[in-house]
Amino acid sequence: MGGIIARLGSLKPAVILLTAWAVSMVLASLHEAGHGTEAAIRDFYGSTWFAALMAAVGVNVLSAIVVRWPPRRSQAGFVIAHVSVLIVLVGALVTRLWAVHGNLWLQPGETRADFDSERWALTLSGEVAREAVRIPIGSDGPAQLRGESSGSQGRLSLEIEQYASDTVDEGERVIADAESKQAAVKLQFSRDGREHKAWLLSGQPNRLGNLVVRFGRVTDAQRLAQLLQPASRPGAPDQGKVVVELGGQSHIVEISTATGRTVPVGGTGYQLSVRRYLPHATVVGREIRTASSRPVNPMVEFEVIGPEGRRHMHRLFARFPDRDFASMHGAATSATRSAGDPSAATTPSLKLRYIDATLATAEDNILDVLLGSDGRLHFRFADDGGGVTTAPAEFGKPVTTPWDSTQVAVLDMLPHARSERALKPITPRQKDRVPAVFVRVGTPSAAHRMWIRRGESFDVRVGRADLRVGYMPTRIDLGFSIKLLEPLITYYPGTDSPRTYQSRVLVEDSESRSRMEKTISMNAPLKYGGYRFYQSNYQFDGEGKPVASMLSVARDRGEAIVYLGYAGLMVGLVTSLVQRMRRTGSRSAGGTP
Repeated sequence: MGGIIARLGSLKPAVILLTAWAVSMVLASLHEAGHGTEAAIRDFYGSTWFAALMAAVGVNVLSAIVVRWPPRRSQAGFVIAHVSVLIVLVGALVTRLWAVHGNLWLQPGETRADFDSERWALTLSGEVAREAVRIPIGSDGPAQLRGESSGSQGRLSLEIEQYASDTVDEGERVIADAESKQAAVKLQFSRDGREHKAWLLSGQPNRLGNLVVRFGRVTDAQRLAQLLQPASRPGAPDQGKVVVELGGQSHIVEISTATGRTVPVGGTGYQLSVRRYLPHATVVGREIRTASSRPVNPMVEFEVIGPEGRRHMHRLFARFPDRDFASMHGAATSATRSAGDPSAATTPSLKLRYIDATLATAEDNILDVLLGSDGRLHFRFADDGGGVTTAPAEFGKPVTTPWDSTQVAVLDMLPHARSERALKPITPRQKDRVPAVFVRVGTPSAAHRMWIRRGESFDVRVGRADLRVGYMPTRIDLGFSIKLLEPLITYYPGTDSPRTYQSRVLVEDSESRSRMEKTISMNAPLKYGGYRFYQSNYQFDGEGKPVASMLSVARDRGEAIVYLGYAGLMVGLVTSLVQRMRRTGSRSAGGTP
């Protein structure tokens, strides 16, 4: 046994271990410079292999002491130095196991009695329980995969089905889920050679412009028959009139009577012909089309023919009755034009104005996809004019809608489906990793699956239970409260460059009934209750004024142990140096004649 301890505590393994330690520290520093502190802690200081290396150094140092025990007086420096190294390692172990670090964000006037630690956890809470289930998640993954609790809402379960150390968000997707009571249908909309595909969940309407698309089950055959009954539009609205003012007199031309024909404008010698009337004019690309049959934005396009046969095109909108948009691209010109020869000074002024009888507000067109009890699908088109048309929905077969040559087709259907975030696990990046967990939240009557990334929390309804699930920092109670009185910034004289960032805070301890004010700066932390609060960051408004202050919080009982070990190491090295000098001096004195 003594031989094994002697080999473990010999100089050769010490040199190897200390060299490996030194190389690791250099590499860790370079890694931190290139990839950040979090990466250095994850890949070096907080890794299992680094802890094993430190343990091996501790075994070597302890074995070296045991081999020389009890030590001679001349070995005092050696023993003090080696014991001090062990103290440093013990302090590092205490830091690794029990140190707490985190952040505390405060707005002016805000009081907090807890802070967000750097330890993360997946939590599930209900309406009654603040935290029903909690699963800690470290840098290498969750500590456990399942947690349960019992309470007024029954048994709640939280299960991690997948952990990803890094992810990218690819949006939403619809998948089959036998436990879901929702159905889903995939639709394809086609218009002018362009296609748009989208999944639609039952009970969750979607909007495409002024078109509302809905999908639902209709198990009552009589109700389905009622919904599929067509309905005609009400009578066409009055299209309005064009008022022509000439020589101080007004002449009225009804748009309905001048559409497709040429009509005289009183006895003026002018004629007017309406080319087209659009009740709901909209610009599509470089063209003007009507979006519906309702008079939401009426437009009339017409020609005025002068006595000499000259033709002038005009375009008037009811919402801008005196403004002529004669250009196809919407460039406005004056509504006062010479309808005859513009060079003729005797041609009287011609003024045009559009008067619409009624202006309606824009309403939605509605497309319902109905699923009957027999498994068949039906389209129901309800336009904003009150008309209803229907058509059977067959897979892959386009159906023309009542709206501007738009076609719709059913591509796929899932009788039981749900939507989820499409998070994609990826090879972990060196910087800015975003871990995520795929979880199953369960109650006695239902279950819900979802992805949650670190730093997110969601309200979900599972069965009849309203729950909240989150992947958030663990909050730690301070045992006292801290209030931000004022965030302070001092500047270098005559410049806008910040000189110091400070936070004036009020600490209140109800247990000791004490109150104190303290100004925290970057080089002057607040020490209270075993914690240290450092000025770390600020949040600014649009004018550059501080609106919130972030304090870094630390509680590390291993720090004092490490400092004690460093002090002992210095004493041991100095003692060894003094003893060596004395021995050298004694040998020199003994050899002098």
